[in-house]
Amino acid sequence: MKRTILEDKKVLVMDKKTGEELVKKWLLKKVDQDDDTEAVDKLPVVSSNHGVLFAKEKVENVTIDGAKLKYEGNTIIGNGRAYADMFAIVDDAVYGNVKGEEKSVGVLK
Repeated sequence: MKRTILEDKKVLVMDKKTGEELVKKWLLKKVDQDDDTEAVDKLPVVSSNHGVLFAKEKVENVTIDGAKLKYEGNTIIGNGRAYADMFAIVDDAVYGNVKGEEKSVGVLK
């Protein structure tokens, strides 16, 4: 994963393969209006044309290093938003173009 900055917020960017692994392990969770969480059972569409962005508040017209991102709701990894303010998932080929600090992230379940 890579950590970068978008509009003064920290964004953790991952490739599609990593996003799919988080879904398989039930670690990607959608947050509802009551702050309850439910595991996501399917990754939103990620292609070479656009990735997805998860953030507490809606963000529009977002690009990171040329990759267009579509807001897909308030979704967290594990039980919180500890590593960054927002999470992005981009196509595996696009991930190589993202500039940012490489990070290793572990999630305890």
